[in-house]
Amino acid sequence: MKSYLKRLLLGMSIVLMGGSLGWSDGASGPALVGPRVSHFITLHFATRTHGWALTTKGIAQSTNGGHTWRWVAQWSRPLSKIGVPLMASWHHTIWVPVHHQILRESTSASAPHWIPSPVRAFTIITMQWTSTRNGWILAAPQGISAESEAVQVWTTHNGGNTWHLSGPTPFVGVKTGLSLGGLPQQLWLGSTHVFHGSPLLWHATSSPDAAWQSSALSIPVTWHSQGRQTLGAPLWLSPLHSVLFVEFWASPGASHGPVVVYRTQNGGRRWVWQGILDRHMWLGIPEVAAVNRDGGWIGIDQGSITRIVHWEDGTSHVSWNTVSTLPGSVQMLDADHSRLWALTTTSAGAELWSSQNDGSRWERI
Repeated sequence: MKSYLKRLLLGMSIVLMGGSLGWSDGASGPALVGPRVSHFITLHFATRTHGWALTTKGIAQSTNGGHTWRWVAQWSRPLSKIGVPLMASWHHTIWVPVHHQILRESTSASAPHWIPSPVRAFTIITMQWTSTRNGWILAAPQGISAESEAVQVWTTHNGGNTWHLSGPTPFVGVKTGLSLGGLPQQLWLGSTHVFHGSPLLWHATSSPDAAWQSSALSIPVTWHSQGRQTLGAPLWLSPLHSVLFVEFWASPGASHGPVVVYRTQNGGRRWVWQGILDRHMWLGIPEVAAVNRDGGWIGIDQGSITRIVHWEDGTSHVSWNTVSTLPGSVQMLDADHSRLWALTTTSAGAELWSSQNDGSRWERI
């Protein structure tokens, strides 16, 4: 249950301490002292050199792979580290969900600036974009808890200037995530619900107002699920290849259950059971993950260290290998096509790490 609640908090948008959000464009003011890694909440790299960090004091930008940072926006009041909102980018545009709005910056403009994009949602859980105009968010409307079945999917087709509901989102329990992938491309919904029998994976085409459909995942004949099931949003390596984690609870009071991995090699039309993961290593669905075309990486918190596991989608099965460990608890992983970043928390504070290979060797930045 502790891990389950942590996953909910990781998806929630930041809570502003002490009043409404105020911010200013860092480029328009006087020179400011650069941000400290200890203030980082989350980060996102669009390329191996160009990235952004959301901090308790504002938004910072790096153009050299995270070695140095400069302010591009600052808050008038500090933000709490409660919850970790996810940033997203598409080519030269970055979106940052902060409290009741999404800040958008186009780095291709001659004078980049942040544009607030109001949304009629109180809590943004996750965000996906397929172009500079088309995006989706999984969000709780104002006054609705992020743990409510009423959490819905919203969409924009003008870069975030306006948002509307993307069809009726199914009432399937707590929503754990949203991803885009498959062939043809679809939205995939992670959820937690009590169900006796095979878990249901919900999906919908990415067209406006598309209807949601469910696909039953096969389980062995001797496998019986009598409690709660949690499905993560699928992690996509390519339009055809993805893995999906499902956790089964034998009873509502259980703290953890076995985690099962499924995979697809045909764009989501068929999901194949791959087996139960090692329960000594996997406690719940992985909370921190990053993917690129070469595979995926998962951070498994084991107290004083985090185990970095690399997975590849082979011809006959998914292979898992522990490639390294990092000190402390990993807060997030990020990857582009050729580089990895990890933000960890230790007793001494936050640390930023980078890897230029498969994650087996790391450099502290």
